[in-house]
Amino acid sequence: MAETKPKVDVRRQVKVMKNAGGKWVLVLALPKYDKTRRVRLSESVKEALAEHMRRYPPVTVTLPWGNPEGDPVTIELIFTSGPIERDDGKKVRPPKPGALHRSWFARCIWKPAAIKAGIVDPAKEREPDAPPRDYNGMHALRHWFASVLLAGGEGIPAVSEWMGHSSASITLDRYGHLLPDNEDRMTDLIDAALDVDHEQGALNVHSQDHQGLR
Repeated sequence: MAETKPKVDVRRQVKVMKNAGGKWVLVLALPKYDKTRRVRLSESVKEALAEHMRRYPPVTVTLPWGNPEGDPVTIELIFTSGPIERDDGKKVRPPKPGALHRSWFARCIWKPAAIKAGIVDPAKEREPDAPPRDYNGMHALRHWFASVLLAGGEGIPAVSEWMGHSSASITLDRYGHLLPDNEDRMTDLIDAALDVDHEQGALNVHSQDHQGLR
């Protein structure tokens, strides 16, 4: 019997919101669409997380829940801000140790890594009115994730659940063009259902397939 892959409960996220003074601050909140979910964890991701946690133990962080004035909630975070060693030996320090701020991460970690990997700076390639997340921003990771699953034959409902979409129709509208071309597979399925003997050129329809057609 195959070993069941571990599952992860997606119960919260770190969001950026404005407080009463107009300053952007970090808060804890429910995941996208206020929808918690449970997803399976691939072995490669589990191993990568275990190695990351071994090298950088989780950090206890306290943030308000729901909005900047919400009650404080204390949790352990796996990915947190800290000094970043650059190629030139200098350190890039975050504005405040603790939960990652997306703008700091994008500017100090994501963008330099993308450029070093030979990926074009999204700010120089996108159309003037196009959102950067649709190019080489971190949001591209979601598109990559969906495309890998769909190209591998995963169904729309499962991908929708993994992506946290409110409905499968959203997933189909956004990523339907990534579905593999299954015309050959479709004809093979029909041939199998009709039991086509290609060598004899015969067509054998199983009796149970046409009992209701008499």
